[in-house]
Amino acid sequence: MPLVIIAAASACPMYTQVGGTRHFPPGSDHNTAQYHLVIAVRGARGRAYVDRTTKTVYVTIWKRETKMLERLYEVTAASLEWAVTWDEADDVGVLFFEFPEGISIHSEEALRAPAREVFALRFTRDAQSDRFVEYLVPSDVVRRAKKGDHP
Repeated sequence: MPLVIIAAASACPMYTQVGGTRHFPPGSDHNTAQYHLVIAVRGARGRAYVDRTTKTVYVTIWKRETKMLERLYEVTAASLEWAVTWDEADDVGVLFFEFPEGISIHSEEALRAPAREVFALRFTRDAQSDRFVEYLVPSDVVRRAKKGDHP
């Protein structure tokens, strides 16, 4: 019987997923916000999130219950984190950065560790379609992020 349990446990997709939601306008909550930006990052199966691995980044913008944008990216990074700039309803910026391998943003080491920009995204609302669209990201930033090259 233990053999069956071990086999079942090894078939589970073990990965770490982190995420968060940002509301617009600032200070609103899920019930009062005009828009919601949802970011989820899934780490590599069987590896710690702080390991330098390929991670899958999901970005979705909602207007109440209507999906305004959905994107998926793959990037090689260690402890991948992000910062959102959303001062105007029609313009959203997201900067993804990483801490050195093995350092979590929740640790004291993160206070002293240099963060490295991995890639940046910008989205704007198209007035004609009433959907968010992605600005073009410089190819060297994407290429550097995908290869995992350090500056």
